[in-house]
Amino acid sequence: DEGRIQISGKTSKRLKQRIGYLPEERGLYQKMKVKDLIPFCASMKGLSSQTIKDRMSKELERVGLAGEENKKIEELSKGNQQRLQLLVTLIHRPDFLILDEPLTGLDPIGVDRMKQILIEETERGATVIISTHRMEDAEQLCKSIALIHRGKVVRAGLLETIKQEEGRDELIVNIEGETASEPDIPGLTLIESSDHCLRFRLENDTYAPDIFRAIGNRLDVSNIQRATPTLHDIFVNLVGEEEEERS
Repeated sequence: DEGRIQISGKTSKRLKQRIGYLPEERGLYQKMKVKDLIPFCASMKGLSSQTIKDRMSKELERVGLAGEENKKIEELSKGNQQRLQLLVTLIHRPDFLILDEPLTGLDPIGVDRMKQILIEETERGATVIISTHRMEDAEQLCKSIALIHRGKVVRAGLLETIKQEEGRDELIVNIEGETASEPDIPGLTLIESSDHCLRFRLENDTYAPDIFRAIGNRLDVSNIQRATPTLHDIFVNLVGEEEEERS
C-alpha cells in the first residue's frame, strides 16, 4: 500500500522508470497482440510513441520474436512469452534490472540468447540482479553472489573470492602413470580417483611444504593445483553444515 524507492540516495516517482523488473510468474494480458502489448508496457515507463516505434522492431529481433507481432499472447509458446516479458522489461533501457528466474521455460537456444542479452546489458552499464536456483547460470553470469537458505544469507561476496576461499582445503594432483593402490600421504585424504588424476582433502587446511614433498616422494607428479569448487558444491556444503547445526 505504501513505500519509498531510493536509488543513489535520491527518492522520486520517476526513479521507477529506471528499473526493469521481470517476475517469475508471467503477468501478460493473454488476449492482447504482441504489437499492442509492447507499446502499452513501454508507455507506462515513460517512452514516447515515436521512441517505441523506433525501438520495437529492433527489440523483437533481439529477443527472437520477429514475425510474431500479430499473434495474441495466448498463442505464444511459454518460451516466447518469456522472451516477450524480457523485451518489455528492457525496452526502456533501465539502469537497474531485477530478474526472477529469467531462463525459465526457454529452450537451449533461448537460454543462450537470454544470457547474451544480459551480458550486453551489463556492458551497456546496467546493474543486473538475478534470482535463480540454477547455480550453473549464476556461476556463468554473475560477479557477485548471495547464497540464501531458509531466508538467511549463508554466504555473500565476489564469486571468485568465495570459490578460492571455499576450495582451499582440496588439491588436484595429476600424475604421469597410474597408481595401483590408494596412496598413503600424511595430512591428506583421498576423496576421488580417476585416470592420471587424484583429488585430496587437506586434513589440517594448510599447504605445508612437507605435504608437497610427500606427494612428490610417493607419486610421479606432473601437476598440483588447488581444487576450485563449483557454486553448486559450495551451496551444498554450506547448507549441509547449517542443517547439521539445526539437527
